[in-house]
Amino acid sequence: MNLRRYERAFTLIELLVVIAIIAILAAILFPVFAQAKAAAKKTACVSNAKQIGLTFNLYLNDYDDRMPGLYYSGNTYRWPLYVVPPYAKNREIVFCPSTADDRKSYGPSMQDYIYGLTPGYGYNYRYLTDPSTGYHTGRSASEIGATADTMMLAESTFANDAEAPSLGFFYVNPPDEWLGSPPLKWDSFGYIWPRHMNRATTIFADTHVRGLPVTQGKGTLADLSIWDLE
Repeated sequence: MNLRRYERAFTLIELLVVIAIIAILAAILFPVFAQAKAAAKKTACVSNAKQIGLTFNLYLNDYDDRMPGLYYSGNTYRWPLYVVPPYAKNREIVFCPSTADDRKSYGPSMQDYIYGLTPGYGYNYRYLTDPSTGYHTGRSASEIGATADTMMLAESTFANDAEAPSLGFFYVNPPDEWLGSPPLKWDSFGYIWPRHMNRATTIFADTHVRGLPVTQGKGTLADLSIWDLE
């Protein structure tokens, strides 16, 4: 018997067994890693949303308890540009970490435009602003009956024909403008995008944050009452 030949064959079998074990472990662990990564992005998104809520609260204190307008002066000066920077050290809080960040593909001269247009969270402009002023003026917070039950911003999407999560959009349409019927396609949400386990991070008028589904039902983003559009 050729022992050296036998040893080489045995080593090859061991190598194959090790490779098989690694493949099995990878198949088990990769989904766990993906879930952990998604959970971390969700946590960061909630943290961003809470900071945005605080900036809105500071804005209210400085502007006689009046909500921001959808935009300030002309439709290129949108809420992320005039609400967030004066009160937050990092203006990147307006972007959810789960969005497809292709802002860098735009040149420097376009960065403020893209920043104002494509935050990860869209504003409930239909209820919180005054359409008679072209949405330049926000409503008085005292007019909001139940701030803890009134949606202020929710995760949004920019492109209504995208195949994957895209950049956000600076406003969201209420469910009476959504298309289709349950189960809705993502592009039927009127710029709502539930990025985190089919829930969209939502900021309420009292600045608390919750993840809400878009399915029909009380207390969901499909519930007109949280938009104060009964």
